[in-house]
Amino acid sequence: MQGNPPDPGIIAETPPVINAETVILDIISDYRHTETIFKRLEEETGICILCQGLFLSLGDAAGQFGFNGAKTLREIHAAIHENMCQMKGSSQR
Repeated sequence: MQGNPPDPGIIAETPPVINAETVILDIISDYRHTETIFKRLEEETGICILCQGLFLSLGDAAGQFGFNGAKTLREIHAAIHENMCQMKGSSQR
């Protein structure tokens, strides 16, 4: 049985699949506004995560550079969700 194609509006509202295995470069490329999170981590750790860990997964970078990966992942999800809500709100005006 063939179903109807998915509604593009629903796809646009689907949260991203970002987890501890997601490479930092992919996160930054797709969600540029998350850069502020990584800049804050740089201040906390004294290490430029975007310089030295750009090609690492978020989990590997957390282990290598000593930041809380679970907390950072929650912050990334929150930032993406907030940005999606702002974009949705501005498109309805």
